[in-house]
Order: sequence, then structure tokens, then C-alpha cells
Amino acid sequence: MDSGEYVESTGGRLRFCYLPGYSPELNPDETVWSYVKHHVAGKKIISGPEQFLKVVKEALYLLMHRPSIVSAFFIKPSLQYIVCFAVILAFAGSILNAQEGYTGPRVTVTVKTAKSRKDDYPVILHGKIEQYLGDEKHLFTDAAGSIVVEIDNRLWRGISVDENDTVQITGEIDRGFTSVETDVSSSAKI
Repeated sequence: MDSGEYVESTGGRLRFCYLPGYSPELNPDETVWSYVKHHVAGKKIISGPEQFLKVVKEALYLLMHRPSIVSAFFIKPSLQYIVCFAVILAFAGSILNAQEGYTGPRVTVTVKTAKSRKDDYPVILHGKIEQYLGDEKHLFTDAAGSIVVEIDNRLWRGISVDENDTVQITGEIDRGFTSVETDVSSSAKI
């Protein structure tokens, strides 16, 4: 049975949506690649095809753990047609993910260990937020040391924490020329 016969067999529950031959503004993949190009790969010095492939794979892996960024790809009016489809895929993906194995780091590391990791390395930290430093940056401390963490205000979701609360921070290492920080993708009081 070809795809046309299958769609017909659904009694109108499915239908084809034909898109123009070349329409990057209607293709969410173009938004993903644009993000990878401008925010990740374009900021690195690439020495060859193997390194390029590695950088792109790491960027896509990190996007998998940043649903807020991925959902922003669909805000463009030209991509609103796909939002319903994305919800269906997300539901199907959650069912499939329940059956998958290891998908990334699940081991909590110390601040000392996190600081030794390479740029963009995913980490999970347990400790306390000791101080607000301004501009969404906080001083995070565990028994092994301290690190600056950047937590977008939207990630708090109404949760209040103080220096006495233990929190779990999930994010990635952000290495600058003179500093090491953690760019947080999720936080929770534990």
C-alpha cells in the first residue's frame, strides 16, 4: 500500500498538505540549522570535516535537552501549521523515550569536577545557591567549591529558594577566556 492509498483508507482522518518545492520559511529544520550555525558551530574554529561533524552532533544533543529553545523555533507565523503535529510527535516521543536507554549524563558531579570539563559539557550539580549576582547569574556552591550559574528567570516557574535550600542544577559548562560558568537548562529544589 502506498502513502496515497493509506491516507484514503483513514476515511478523512488524514490528509496530505502539499508544500512548495523550495520553502525554507515553512521548514523547521532550517531554523534548527540556523541556530546551530549562529549560536554554536559558527563560534568555533573548525579544523576539518571530522571536527565539524563532532561539533554539530554535540549542538544537536544539547538542543535535545533544551525544549524552551526548540519550542521557540515554532513561534514564527510561517511554522504555526506544524505546532499541532509537534504536539503529537512530542507525545509519541515521550512514549518511545520511556523505552529507551541512557540518553545523557545522569550522574551528579561536584563543582570541582564540573569546572574541569570542556566547554558545552552537560552536567548535573547538587548544592546551594548562595548569592544572586545580577543579570540572571548566581553563585552556586557544593562541598567541593563554587561556580557561577546562569539561570533564566523563566526556569524558576514560581519556585523560591534561599541559601538554605538544596537544589539540582542541570546544564552545560560555559567556558570563557577567564571564567567557567554553568548555563542552566533546568533547576529544581530537592
